[in-house]
Amino acid sequence: MIDKKRLFLFFKKINYGHEYEGDGMNYRYFHALRVLKLANEIVQKENLTNEINLDLLWVLAIFHDIGHNDELLSKEEIKANDRTKDIYDNQLFARYVYPLIDENKLLEELKLVVNDFSKREFKKLESRVVKDADDLDEIGLLNFWRMGVYAGKYHLDPQDSIDYFYQHDLSNKQQMVDKLFFDFSKKIAEQRMIEMVGLVNGFRDLNKILNY
Repeated sequence: MIDKKRLFLFFKKINYGHEYEGDGMNYRYFHALRVLKLANEIVQKENLTNEINLDLLWVLAIFHDIGHNDELLSKEEIKANDRTKDIYDNQLFARYVYPLIDENKLLEELKLVVNDFSKREFKKLESRVVKDADDLDEIGLLNFWRMGVYAGKYHLDPQDSIDYFYQHDLSNKQQMVDKLFFDFSKKIAEQRMIEMVGLVNGFRDLNKILNY
């Protein structure tokens, strides 16, 4: 077993009340919680409960984006040419998360899973579940919130944001759908893609009316 309270308090400390470039306030905090929820849903729907270590899944889900934490990165001595997400994940997990794991066997297993996830090999079942959950959270209505933050930051008008969606984001999201590991993930993703396209078409039509 792991001390989830201790781990969660640290997770909240480094994420809640923080703003990340291009994402807005508290995005990483709530994103990680949604990823955890989606990961648990995947486990249930795919009948993986007896095949997966739920403690490892829990830790990986809430800390999977630790490499995006600028506050922690600023405390690390990382050379400019080493600033990759893989380096971030390994170094930051080693410095901040591993010391919070008291059980040696679980710690060694966690190191293997984190290495697998950060190198994007996805050979471990826990890595695959969190990867699907992470991608699923970026596919759907939430993406409009991120588009709004992006548009506001770069002073884009509504039409520019809609054009960006059609030219880049929609294609990128479809590629994400195609690479999902589990049938349940793909089913949910396809439904969300339909919703996204429908809403953007609605925004496009409304924008034409307003600018007529």
